[in-house]
Amino acid sequence: MVQYYETFGVMLVVITLAFILKLCFFRTDVRKNSPLLMKVLFNLALPCVIFRNLYNNKTLDLDSLYLFIGGIIFQLCGGLISLLVFWFVKDKTIKKLSIFNSFALNTALFIFPVMKSVADDGISKTILFCVANDFCCYAVLRPLYAILGISQNQGNDAFETEEKKKNLITTQEEPMTEIKIEPPQLPELINETQPYQIIEPNDNQVKINSKNETEHHSFWKRIFNQQTQKILKETLRAIFTCVPLYALVLGYLCGLSHIKVPSFIIACIDVGASANTLLSYTVLGIFFEWHIPLKYLWPSIRVVLYRTVYGLIYGLTIYFSCKPFIGDVARFVMLVSPLTPPPLIDTIYSVEYKVSPVDIPILINNLSIIVSYVVILLLMVILNPSFN
Repeated sequence: MVQYYETFGVMLVVITLAFILKLCFFRTDVRKNSPLLMKVLFNLALPCVIFRNLYNNKTLDLDSLYLFIGGIIFQLCGGLISLLVFWFVKDKTIKKLSIFNSFALNTALFIFPVMKSVADDGISKTILFCVANDFCCYAVLRPLYAILGISQNQGNDAFETEEKKKNLITTQEEPMTEIKIEPPQLPELINETQPYQIIEPNDNQVKINSKNETEHHSFWKRIFNQQTQKILKETLRAIFTCVPLYALVLGYLCGLSHIKVPSFIIACIDVGASANTLLSYTVLGIFFEWHIPLKYLWPSIRVVLYRTVYGLIYGLTIYFSCKPFIGDVARFVMLVSPLTPPPLIDTIYSVEYKVSPVDIPILINNLSIIVSYVVILLLMVILNPSFN
């Protein structure tokens, strides 16, 4: 079996070659075609890896439950702590981007090949830890980037209605006109025996209730406007069209139920899974950028430092304090996974929703790849994991 240090060597070589390839041939087209590059990886190679590893997993133990709960705790605590850490940043856009890039993980591209070289069930256990992370990527980060992009592009709050903005513009541009006030004319009395309308005391209450219902309706109309509905539809579509999610369900269903999959299909899945390592590291190298404005360097370093410190505190705490009741592989997964870089979808969502400055997610990702590579390699050299 390939040792972990060989996997790190392959990672370094492939990322470097992919970066050189980008500089030579298609440097200007990476951001424009980034969603297509990610779709090839996430809809082809990654589902094959997930299904193949979960198909071989015939049972679930307590470690599986600990990994699932540990992933949820990591995401919840990471989100809350990032709010406290970056709340006092003066620039609102940088503050939001710092929070967005603080809690999600890129375990699929960065750590799957490494875990495969450490333990036979390393990938299957990492998948359990990353269930909450996948939910965060699709159901939390996408709406946040969409709202931020809309608010930046329109210069107003994302939930402001179109009618209100049109009325504001016309009010400002309309010239002052002369207003003529005519005295009201009394209606002619046609029939002296016309009955008078008697206003009951309940009429006022009806009018008040009607006014409250109108205000309540307008409030929900402002919240669930066309933009909000569009964001909600895109989020639901991203979740229900997520191929790795279906691979996760089918893999567990076939593995735990002992359903026999034809050998030809397994052979095809193995071919797709074998391409995951090359595609993952190639995508990391292609997305790597070097020329980034220096004014975004400190905000990016601040986020990388937070991610590294929080990941080390969480991982080392679990690894050493939970040894009596959590297995070695599960503890190692919860030690290494929190140290992975942020997902590339931060960059993709920034480009898709025209969030500026897009250089901040790119620089955070670049610095995190370097820091994660060094920190995880040092931990593996010190701990020397061997679970096979």
